[in-house]
Amino acid sequence: MRTTQLTFVVQNTGNVSVNPVDCLVRGIVDASGASTERISEHPITCLPAGGSQTVSVAIPANPYHAYQVRIVSSGLSEIVAERVYPRQ
Repeated sequence: MRTTQLTFVVQNTGNVSVNPVDCLVRGIVDASGASTERISEHPITCLPAGGSQTVSVAIPANPYHAYQVRIVSSGLSEIVAERVYPRQ
């Protein structure tokens, strides 16, 4: 299966460390956004205040409409941040 590398930086712009968090990557199948497929999950043990971490994900070369990257607080299952990247 062909894959493409997706690399992005998770940055904590706040003044409080966040730990642990999970970086979830999903493929959005169509324009409505109603259907998604899980691609990967990456734990980040600590994201210090003002700090950042680079995350690299190998994603299937399937023609997803877009990719959703979501940062979730591991203990609370609370969404900390979310961004959708359109396919280029």
